[in-house]
Amino acid sequence: MEEGGMKKICAAACTTLLNAAFFVLGWYLLLKGYGNTFLFYVNPILTAVTFLLLGNLFRRRIGLSRVALWFSMNLLGEILGWIGLFLLSPEMLRNLAGVFFIMFFRIFMFAIVWGAVGIPWMLFRLLRNWGESRDRKIVQQSLAEAANPSPASRPARQRNLEKWKELLKTVGIGLCGLSVLLMGFSFYYFYQERPAEAYEDKGIYTFQAKNVYPTQVKNTTSRYNRRQTTRTVYIVEYRAAEHSGYRWKEEAPAQSVGKQWIREGKTTQRRVLSIKDTNQYITIDPQYTAETYVSRNKWRYAWILLASAAYLTFYSIYQVQKRERKRLEEA
Repeated sequence: MEEGGMKKICAAACTTLLNAAFFVLGWYLLLKGYGNTFLFYVNPILTAVTFLLLGNLFRRRIGLSRVALWFSMNLLGEILGWIGLFLLSPEMLRNLAGVFFIMFFRIFMFAIVWGAVGIPWMLFRLLRNWGESRDRKIVQQSLAEAANPSPASRPARQRNLEKWKELLKTVGIGLCGLSVLLMGFSFYYFYQERPAEAYEDKGIYTFQAKNVYPTQVKNTTSRYNRRQTTRTVYIVEYRAAEHSGYRWKEEAPAQSVGKQWIREGKTTQRRVLSIKDTNQYITIDPQYTAETYVSRNKWRYAWILLASAAYLTFYSIYQVQKRERKRLEEA
């Protein structure tokens, strides 16, 4: 193996072990009673700073790709960190809830840190590359047009292609912002979800339509009619036949439909879950229990979180690879 290849492997291995050491150190401090500040907050910042400093150094000195270094630090380093965690605390292998908590919280914090660090860095690189390559592109385009005159329709096609590229770029950046928001909301609601033990199953009740009334909601199409900012919807209230205090509400397509449901005595079955230590309750579909209801909600939030994180990861990798190819072509 060439000397340069060995240097790249050693550099990637060292940074990977360093990031894993950050993880293990954070878990060790948590076990010793120093809190989770290092594990959840300091570790992502240290990883980002290490990547920025060593990534630039390794690229210039030994030609190590930033993409390879990023993958090595964040994926392999995280795997080694989890191995160290399980070695320090073997009981965590039986505590899946704790494992998921640590995993999701770290993913969320790393996404915030990488977004805060990566987006300004990408903008800086784009502006610098644009300034360096602007004159070169003009000269190359002029030479190409002089050597091979293009038909009159070619500039129009090029303009259309550039418009599509700009549109795709805008959509990609917009989806990045949406992914960050979805990660924040899913993370918040994931940990706001009450555990199954917080509910007391009161059983399945039959609810019958008893009343219909109008209410005002925001009009989602108000941009087409600025004078109308709200619209009227009709809510049908159901009451449990076995327990007059339990109620459930459903929106009716129209007031006449709601009244027809009342005349027909429309019924539906709902499972009632009482929230312990409060006077509140919720109703859910009868096929769910408290455990399956909570599990379904958490899995839904988890999938949104993971999908958003995956999009941000692949988009960042694509942008880094794109800039690397462009740098090699211009070199």
